[in-house]
Order: sequence, then C-alpha cells, then structure tokens
Amino acid sequence: MSFLTQLLLARGEEVVGTVRNSPRSKALPKGGAEYVELNLEAEPSVMDWRFLAHADAVIFAAGAGYGSSHDRKLSVDLQGAIRACQAAVTHGVSRFVMVSSMGADRALVGEDSFSDYLRLKAEADDYLMSSSLEWTVVRPSGLRDGSGTGAIQTGTDMRGGSIARVDLSKVIDRVLHDPSSIGSVFEVTEGVVPIAHAQLHFGRE
Repeated sequence: MSFLTQLLLARGEEVVGTVRNSPRSKALPKGGAEYVELNLEAEPSVMDWRFLAHADAVIFAAGAGYGSSHDRKLSVDLQGAIRACQAAVTHGVSRFVMVSSMGADRALVGEDSFSDYLRLKAEADDYLMSSSLEWTVVRPSGLRDGSGTGAIQTGTDMRGGSIARVDLSKVIDRVLHDPSSIGSVFEVTEGVVPIAHAQLHFGRE
C-alpha cells in the first residue's frame, strides 16, 4: 500500500509498515515511514507486534493472492488477519481497517481457488466484525495499476469492475479519517462519484 503510505505521510501522520523480510523495505516509500519485519504466518508473540504500542489504527491489507495454495491463503488471509486483530486488542489499538475482497462470502460452494480465497476473506472479516475493535471492512473489486479516476461506486452485493490501487488508497485514507465508516462493510469499484463524496456508511451484513 505504497500509495496509502504517501497519502498518510503527506498528512503529517507517522506510518509504520510491515515487511516479510528486511530487503523488501528498500523498494518502499520512505519520507518518514518506518518498516518492521513481521512474518504473519508465524505464531504471534507480544514482542512481534510491539510496534503497535502507540498506534492509532491498524490497516490490514496483506494477502496471499487467490492463485496461491489453500495453505498459504489460510495462513495469511485468515490466520494472519486474526493475529493482527488480536495484536490490536492486546496493544490497545481500537481502530482497525480490513482490506478484504469484493464477493467475500463464507457460503460460497465452489472448489476453485478463487472461491476458496473469498471464503477465507469472509471468515477473517467475520472475526473482525465480532471483535471489540472499531472496525471498517473495505471490499474492493479487482485491483489495477496506473492512474485512477478519482471516482468510485460503493455498495453491497456488487459484482465485477476494477479499481486503481491509487484510488483504493484514497478510499482507505478517507475511511481512516471518517468516523461514520466505523461499523461499515462495503464494496468499492470505479464509478462516477468523487471519492470525497462517496457513501462509506453501510450496515453490517
């Protein structure tokens, strides 16, 4: 989420990102951002997540990718997300934003890799929504590179479309700074409504 890091730094926020291994941080935006090495697939300890001790919010945007193995999706998309939620509670961080996926649904019956991915994403979302955290679940459509349009469509039970990573970053930036989005789960894709004016408050599923 390098675009989001840049947006937050421009606001004067302090940003701490996580990387699986230290060399990867060299390709990420600096400008005041810090990076800590964290293996989401490892059993957590208090020391692993100590960087959250003074944080205002957690954004979970990690993902193994729907084309990865079931075991990898399980360890990152579900178990990794649960560990992040638990760490936020442990360190007193009340605000949590989950970047999930459009179509996430525990009731999907397909045996294909994408259905497996969406089921695990939904299970992680449900864990967060049942927690004591002040959560928002953002479910984007397919992500693409390149410049964004600055306009989106939000809602529930949407299908298809795509959204530029830069525009998704702007959505998450707005979610972080808009208390009305707390307790909302919504899907987002490219649309015609400027991001600054798009609806972010939707009832829990």
